Amino acid sequence: MLADKLKARELSLLFADLGWLLILGIVCTVFSFVLSVQLVKKISPNSFVMAVNLEPIYATLLALLIWLESETMSGGFYLGVGIVVLTIFLNGYFQKKRWSFANGSVDRGG
Repeated sequence: MLADKLKARELSLLFADLGWLLILGIVCTVFSFVLSVQLVKKISPNSFVMAVNLEPIYATLLALLIWLESETMSGGFYLGVGIVVLTIFLNGYFQKKRWSFANGSVDRGG
């Protein structure tokens, strides 16, 4: 069996490694959470969530730039990217329209 071939020593984490993993996990989690709370105080929660929804797109583009490999994405991927990007633009459009209306400068379109 595979378990017989692997030595327990090779699979065990050293306490130093476990400590670093805990520090990394806690610091990164707390730091990003505190920053996100501060950001939501400055922008609308809806806009914040829209930006978070772009993470898979950022990750895919960065992976393509870093590893320089071409992947064939399915049509569903491109459809999903289009929906997310369209939603971001529509959110900005409606936010601007609502802000203009609230300040009394309604665009009459002509």
